[in-house]
Amino acid sequence: MGSSQVVSKKSSDISFSSQMVVGSESSRLM
Repeated sequence: MGSSQVVSKKSSDISFSSQMVVGSESSRLM
C-alpha cells in the first residue's frame, strides 16, 4: 500500500512538471 502511494505521487509529480514545461513553452511561443 505504501509503495503504491509513492508510485502515484511520483506519476503525479511527473505529470505536473510536464504540464509546467508545456505551459512555459506555449507562453514563449505566444
